[in-house]
Amino acid sequence: MKTLKTRQPLNVGKKHKVFTDFGTYYIFLSNGIQQQFTIGNITFNAIGGYASNGFRPDKPIPESWIVDLSTPLNDELRG
Repeated sequence: MKTLKTRQPLNVGKKHKVFTDFGTYYIFLSNGIQQQFTIGNITFNAIGGYASNGFRPDKPIPESWIVDLSTPLNDELRG
């Protein structure tokens, strides 16, 4: 019987901080992202020009993007 081995891919990305009005979040970004990235119409820029310092949005994050996981879901969110 043939034995199969799996391996984890290397260089899949790096963990970065994103500072917003709603708190600090951690995201994984590709190693190629150094200065900025965009989600929708909001651009996140590296603080001080270095991704290692974290990122800040150029506009306020819409409240609809935030889900509070500490509160129970109400019927409208359950679908």
